[in-house]
Amino acid sequence: MKTYLSFKAKTLRYKLKQVLLSVIAPGAKSVIVETEFGLISCDLLDGHVSRQLMKRGHYDPEEVADSKEVSNGLDSTLIIGSHIASLEIQSADPFQSILCLETNPDTYRRLEYNVRLNRLGEIVSTGSAAVCERNQPVSFFCSVDNFGGSKVKPAFQDINM
Repeated sequence: MKTYLSFKAKTLRYKLKQVLLSVIAPGAKSVIVETEFGLISCDLLDGHVSRQLMKRGHYDPEEVADSKEVSNGLDSTLIIGSHIASLEIQSADPFQSILCLETNPDTYRRLEYNVRLNRLGEIVSTGSAAVCERNQPVSFFCSVDNFGGSKVKPAFQDINM
């Protein structure tokens, strides 16, 4: 019951944000935020990564530090589920090439824009793709609260499991 109420509260909060934005800034989908690592286009309705970037000017410095440590000495990397590239832009410095894959079509457009905005096109390549065990079309769930938490729809959805 608690999970259900949490979901309902998030859905209501998302719809309220939509209504407020339609009144305050009709047609606006993004805001450009000056962060510690450069400019980044954030989704006004995202309640997680974009919210953190707008509020604090950074997102998850520990994850950035971890990715830098793990990739130490590498000249290229593949990032699956790169979202809007906030972590990639912060971590781009040591790499000669980065391939960023993102499944969510709206988020992918923002990813491409952020790569161009930060002039990383010579280093960062992007692709709109889901990574699966088989080459086949997939259905996709878009989270209304955490756009980075969107997921490929599971093959089995038995809620009684």
